[in-house]
Amino acid sequence: MSPREPWFLTNALLCKLSVALNIHGLCINSVPLKLINIQLTGQFTAYMLVTFIASLILTFPYILWQLWLYVKPAFFHYEIVKFNKFISITSLLFITGVLFGYFIIVPLTINFLGTYKVSAEVDNTISLMSYISTVSFLTLIMGVVFQLPLFIYFISKAGLISPQLMRKNRKIVIVIILIISAVITPTTDAFSQLIVAIPLYFLYELSIFICRKQNLKSNILA
Repeated sequence: MSPREPWFLTNALLCKLSVALNIHGLCINSVPLKLINIQLTGQFTAYMLVTFIASLILTFPYILWQLWLYVKPAFFHYEIVKFNKFISITSLLFITGVLFGYFIIVPLTINFLGTYKVSAEVDNTISLMSYISTVSFLTLIMGVVFQLPLFIYFISKAGLISPQLMRKNRKIVIVIILIISAVITPTTDAFSQLIVAIPLYFLYELSIFICRKQNLKSNILA
């Protein structure tokens, strides 16, 4: 429930920045989003849903590690070393993505969708389950999005993509990232858009580096 509150870390910092930089639109969620429950079991269901998702996020590295221990005896020593690194990187990227989604994407989205109106005659009255499902989806999906470098690694290893192709399409990707950032962020100021765009662009550049490194290894082995 915290991302909708003015005292939430991201909201408080952006509001302080808005005062320091004299950019009024940078302050988000200064008024808490009002939620309602319209189902008898709504609050209990929401509580169980949040508990399940939180447990899934917190236990993700442990679940991944247990799955690895199950199949580990079937691999050689050098493969085990590689998979240990893979699990560590996967867990780190997932947790980083979840934190980025919860502290950056979620507050910006709540502010934008919670205050957006097609007409002044239509008030926003958000249901509890709508809020919970949106926050949960955005948090989890960013954990998945941050797996992009690993995805690029595997498809480059399969020869389906090259660093030259990724560099060639860099300008197109930058435009797509900026469009996504503009949709997510609540205002038209460049600062709030960059908060979202820079990490996404960093992931793309990291993917290019991984792809190039994988290609070099393939050429050496060839």
